[in-house]
Amino acid sequence: YTIYPTIVSSTINIDFYQELNATNYSIITTSGQLVSKGKLTNQYNELDLNSLAQGTYIINIEFNNQKLNSTPFIKR
Repeated sequence: YTIYPTIVSSTINIDFYQELNATNYSIITTSGQLVSKGKLTNQYNELDLNSLAQGTYIINIEFNNQKLNSTPFIKR
């Protein structure tokens, strides 16, 4: 899968190579505070990040309760 852009102003995209069921995301601060979580139900997903303050965050992707990856991004 692909997460882009890594410097965002309002939205971040998460694109999978195929549709996946039971895929979740969580967004945490660099200090570990959970700020957002939810389900990814499509092959191409766009998350609205307008409610996040400026700063550096980490997005975690989980599939079948297993962490696939953690990707940092900057909210401006």
